[in-house]
Amino acid sequence: MFDQKDFVPKTLSVHWLKGIQADSFDSAIAAANEWIESESIDVLNIETILLPVGSNDETETPNIIGAPLSIRQFIRVWYRKS
Repeated sequence: MFDQKDFVPKTLSVHWLKGIQADSFDSAIAAANEWIESESIDVLNIETILLPVGSNDETETPNIIGAPLSIRQFIRVWYRKS
């Protein structure tokens, strides 16, 4: 059997104008590394996931109609369950 676990940077604040302010992507990588090492996880694959979120922050990119679109980035670890 296999399973997956996501490591999302911690949300620091949500503002109607500034959008979502989150911890760094490096913090998600560090959390994943710590979990893998401390639990002796049998890792099958590690992915970087990008999810579009409708907000205005420093990661905004234009979508099809030109409106700002924020991208949330996180780590997904696929692993073998024991």
